[in-house]
Amino acid sequence: MTLLISIGRVARVGIGLVVLVLAAASASAQQAPSALAATPDVTQLPTGPVGQLPAQVAAPHWAMSSGFEGDTHGTGYGFTGPTFHRPVSRNVMFVAGAGVNYLYYGFDSGARGRTSVTSPGGSATAGVRLGDRNWVQLQAGPGVKRRHEVVRDETDRIISSQNNVEVGLNLGADVWMNPSPTRNIQGMLQYGGEDRYTWGRIGFKQQITNLNWRSRFTHYLGTEYIGQGNHDIRSNQFGAFVELLHVPSSLSLMLRGGYKRSSFELGPAKTGPWYAVSLYKAFK
Repeated sequence: MTLLISIGRVARVGIGLVVLVLAAASASAQQAPSALAATPDVTQLPTGPVGQLPAQVAAPHWAMSSGFEGDTHGTGYGFTGPTFHRPVSRNVMFVAGAGVNYLYYGFDSGARGRTSVTSPGGSATAGVRLGDRNWVQLQAGPGVKRRHEVVRDETDRIISSQNNVEVGLNLGADVWMNPSPTRNIQGMLQYGGEDRYTWGRIGFKQQITNLNWRSRFTHYLGTEYIGQGNHDIRSNQFGAFVELLHVPSSLSLMLRGGYKRSSFELGPAKTGPWYAVSLYKAFK
């Protein structure tokens, strides 16, 4: 399948969503590994908890997503930014978002040397969502990243240091399905043209409390798979998450974590735990 091949070829940031990777709030690299945690810009993120989907809201509204993901490989990714939703009809919605992000990571570069990269960036996207309770969303927009790379030898002496600014087109597709009022399935696929980075996620969550929606708090449990990267680095991660939704304020907190395996063009593969935290807030 093209999706699996694309994810399998995964790094150079992304994310980033991966991101939390929000998935972030319930819902992430460059000429070298980048965007772990997904190149997620904010448009990669699920946009609301089960039973509270913005697609069901008649009036235009804003939402805010923020998150951070890290691992034991020395990689981290953080992001934050707003998204605007404007329904055109019950089954058509215009979406637009912007955000800033920051990536850091490192990898073995041969002869016991090491390369470290920091990559702050920003993006803006616009697109359309089709559907109501179940929907598909497509978006696109420009992205820019400033990549700072430092190469050190085995004695930690700096061999080279360089800065590059890269601009490209970001593309994204999201699928949101509710097989029942308490269950949700989401799929996301994102491509960052500035670093040629692909990020994909499939997640499932189950509502476990407040089934009658009369309480102030609602809890969810879920599981997810994330594949990401490009020709420099490829990562596959499996995990679980717990989500807490404060219903009156539409504020959602998600804690995520699991197991991750990353392979590189140079050096041995690395495995270990990954962790993430995400916040989502809808302003209605």
